[in-house]
Order: sequence, then structure tokens, then C-alpha cells
Amino acid sequence: MELFPVNNEQIWRESWLSAIEMAPMTRRLIRTEEELIKRWDKVAQLFANNKRPPGNGNAEKTIIRRLREQNILKPGARVLDIGAGFGGLTFRLAETAGHITAVEPSIAMAAILKERVHGNGIKNVHVDQRRWQDINVEAEGLVSQFDLVVASMNPGVQTPEDLEKMNQVSRGFCYLSRFSGMKGFWGFDGIWELFFNEEPGMDPWDIIFPFNFLYALGYRPELDFIIKENLDKVPVEDAVKRILASLWNYMDETPAVKKTVEQFVMDRSHAGFVKYQKGFCQGVMIWQVAGPMEILLE
Repeated sequence: MELFPVNNEQIWRESWLSAIEMAPMTRRLIRTEEELIKRWDKVAQLFANNKRPPGNGNAEKTIIRRLREQNILKPGARVLDIGAGFGGLTFRLAETAGHITAVEPSIAMAAILKERVHGNGIKNVHVDQRRWQDINVEAEGLVSQFDLVVASMNPGVQTPEDLEKMNQVSRGFCYLSRFSGMKGFWGFDGIWELFFNEEPGMDPWDIIFPFNFLYALGYRPELDFIIKENLDKVPVEDAVKRILASLWNYMDETPAVKKTVEQFVMDRSHAGFVKYQKGFCQGVMIWQVAGPMEILLE
């Protein structure tokens, strides 16, 4: 007798979709997908002004080291980078890969990425300025065309369908990283409850949902966690800006909203600064697409 149908992919598909539909942080969204993408266009210049060489962050180095150690990122590999942003991971991948297709929906982000590719003399990166959801992998002949498909800490892969498309285009491995077990609202405990009179609930894009879905499909993903936890202090003015920017997805910035946020921050400040929770847990998942295991449970 089976206690729980762990191999029933429909149950996990519906669970994932239900979490997206019912979670407060998605249920209360007032912005369209187009508006959310255009918002990235507005903040893109902040990334463009960052003088740090592309791909030189600790996160990118850790990802590449992990992929190389497991012999997943090989010289000459064809790689698909979903949600490439301004190229932090793309540039590191390009050092080894034979060719990279970098998918990025934001017009401004894609433009920055193209400029950086050209400016650094990189010849093996093609930038595709589209949403992953808008790419028809079968019609465009992309099925089983990539040795490695990556989607790292971005909203490019949001649903079971998006994840299945990753499997479709890969002939080797896939890499997905997302938040895990996030609680609270971007480090400022209490602000969500203040405006909406409810807890923010579980993150509907938690790594556990794609993990369960893949397991039910017959894959055996390797799942690891990177925990970063520390408190930082930021000036009151910066804290207000960060909170208002995060709340933009859910409400317009009216004078009343701004005043409430300012009071919230002032009540928690000391000597012009407020403590800011920067810690989070990142789920990192790698799985082999070619020849998924058959599940014997019935």
C-alpha cells in the first residue's frame, strides 16, 4: 500500500501551481508581467554603473566551480543561460563553453549585456532578448540542443511548464537555483503585516516545488543549500527606499504609503541607521536530463 503517491507528477504540478496562485506575495500582485520587466529596464543603469568586472562575484565563482568539479561544464559545451541579466554568470560560463545563448527579457538589461560582450571581445555569446515563456522550443528547433541549461536566482523559470522546457532543450544537464525557506518580507520583518494584516507566507518560488516535480517525473536532482545569514545596518533614507521599491509590486507609492514606511523605519532606527536582515538560504539543484530514471513505485 502506497502511503503517498510521490511519483504522481500531476499532484506536484497542481501543488506548485496552487502555491503560485494562493500565496499572498503573488495573490496581491498588482503589476503585469510587462510592467515587471519594464521595471528592470529602469534599474538596469544601476548595474551598468557597477565597475566590478562581470562574473567576478563570489556567487558566480561558486557556481562555475561546482559545475566544473562535477564535469558538467565542459570545454566546447553549448549552454543556455535563462534570465542572464547583465551577464554575471554568462561571462564566467563563456570562459569554458563553446557557445552560449543568453536569454534576457529586459530590453535595457539585454542592451547592457550586449555592450559588455562586445566591449570584452567575447565571441561565443548570443543574446536573445525574449522571455523564456515566449520561446517555442519545438518550432525553433531547440529540443536537445544544449549540453547545459542554467537558470540562476531569477524569475525566468516560474512554473512546471517552464521547467519542462528546460528539460526539453537540454541533452545533458540542468542547473536551477532559487530561494529556499524564505520567511518575512525582504529582511524587514513586520512591514508586510502592517499593510496587509496577514503574514507573507511561503515563497511560491521556493526550490522545493521544482524539486518535488522533477522527482515525480523520474529525475533525481542533486539538491544543496547555501546559507547566508547576517545583519547589516543601512541609513534610514536607504531603508525607506528599499522597502518602497519592494512594495511597488503590490501598491502604488502614495504620500500615505511613504509616510507609513518612514514611520515604520524610524521606529526601528538608532542613530540614523536601521538593522537590515541580509541573510537567506539558496537552494541549488543539478540534474541530468538524458535518460531519467524509471520509477518502480506504483
